[in-house]
Amino acid sequence: MESAAICEDQTCSTCLHLCSKLRTRTCGHICECRSEKAECMQENEQCSKGRKKIKQEEAKVLCTYCIQIPAHAAKTCLICEASLCEKHLNVHNKSPDHVLLEPTTSIRCQKCTVHNEVLKYYCPEDDSIVCTSCFLIGDHKGHQVELLQIASEKKKEKLRSLLKKRILRSERTQNRIKDFQKEMSNVKDKVKSITNQVTLLFTDLRAQLEALERRVLKEVLRQEDQVIQSLSEQVQELQMKLEKLSRQISDTEKRCQMTDPLTVLRGHRPNSDILTNGCDRKMSNESFYQVDSLDELLISMTLHRNLAKIVNNINAVDEFHVLEASEILFDVNTAGDYVHISGDLKTASSSDINLRRPETPERFYCVQVLSTKRFPSGRHSWEVETSNCGDWMIGVAYPTIERKGSHSFLGFNDQSWGLQKYKNKYTVKHNSEVIHIDVEYSCQRYLIYLDHDAGQLSFYQLSDPICHLYTYKTTFKAPLHAAFWVEDDAWVKIVSK
Repeated sequence: MESAAICEDQTCSTCLHLCSKLRTRTCGHICECRSEKAECMQENEQCSKGRKKIKQEEAKVLCTYCIQIPAHAAKTCLICEASLCEKHLNVHNKSPDHVLLEPTTSIRCQKCTVHNEVLKYYCPEDDSIVCTSCFLIGDHKGHQVELLQIASEKKKEKLRSLLKKRILRSERTQNRIKDFQKEMSNVKDKVKSITNQVTLLFTDLRAQLEALERRVLKEVLRQEDQVIQSLSEQVQELQMKLEKLSRQISDTEKRCQMTDPLTVLRGHRPNSDILTNGCDRKMSNESFYQVDSLDELLISMTLHRNLAKIVNNINAVDEFHVLEASEILFDVNTAGDYVHISGDLKTASSSDINLRRPETPERFYCVQVLSTKRFPSGRHSWEVETSNCGDWMIGVAYPTIERKGSHSFLGFNDQSWGLQKYKNKYTVKHNSEVIHIDVEYSCQRYLIYLDHDAGQLSFYQLSDPICHLYTYKTTFKAPLHAAFWVEDDAWVKIVSK
């Protein structure tokens, strides 16, 4: 009673609020202010300093109950909607209903927005996190739910599995990047090597051509000197004779003008007429004087023979070896009944007439034909000329390719590879896989290059400039034949060497 009287209508000297009951505050003062949010001014001042210091150090979740000296929270209770430091956590309600989480200021995010209850379950059907009321009476009623911890572990297990796959994929991607970077480095080294080889080759070519130029020009000048000297000598000789003739003409004219017969006759020497007549006969003989000329044939042979040697030396360079075209012919025994083969076995064309050839195990029942020659190894090339009309296909095939059915078509099995022109568009085909080539159809001549050992098959359009169409890189497991397909009045022709 006395204590109550003492505190009645009195104000706290520190917080300056009216007291109705006595209690010891955390700041050490004995009072309980009527205003629940009122704080001791001294406590507030200390708190502000502490909070400012902590804020300066690092912004973290603070304990709700440590007002005088703020402390970092260790856990957050969703039921109490409060964060607790280690000291207050020890005296906190140990009931399992109280859900403790890592310190957070987003308590509202941990509760159901509909029922304001702690989110405890996961609904796989709706992929939602729900409270107890949600699946008992709410929108998720009747759904199979899981405790968050169990659902979290299941999710983690899936995530760990996904993580392994992604790590593996990441490692593979990194390895591919390394492979590509290594290949880029190899390409740069190869380009540098080829550039050096080309530079050296053309430096040598220029040296050889310049030497040949000097040699040919020297021969031209030699012939010029020889011809000019010969002509000059003959001109000098003729000039000497011309001077003599001039003197004789002058003397003869004078005699002709004389009036004294004795003088005319006494000065005449018969032998001089004979000599003069003989000189006239020599001068009138065209074969007497030889008119020399340049030997253009010798110059031409010198030029062409030495150019041929230079070209042959280029072909002998290993780095830039030029393949000789392989001589191939069409094998009539493999030609379909609607494929006409020319007499020289060089041209295959689409036929509207059934040629009714004898049935053999080697014969195609579609519009295809193979070459007689096969390539078990090594490097080979051949050129093909094609028609503008119709559709055609050129490539290679194993001798074991099927001869009947849809799987016998060139490029529609694992036994053949081909380049097709269809409606003026290019495609390449192998094992029914079709790849479109974004190159304009502008030429009727093509080169097929086969490196059996390296597993390379390349197609080139021999336009100006030459255009690379596509290259297959694989492992050839058997000998290969050149293969051809023609349809709708199309034809293909093997270009002779």
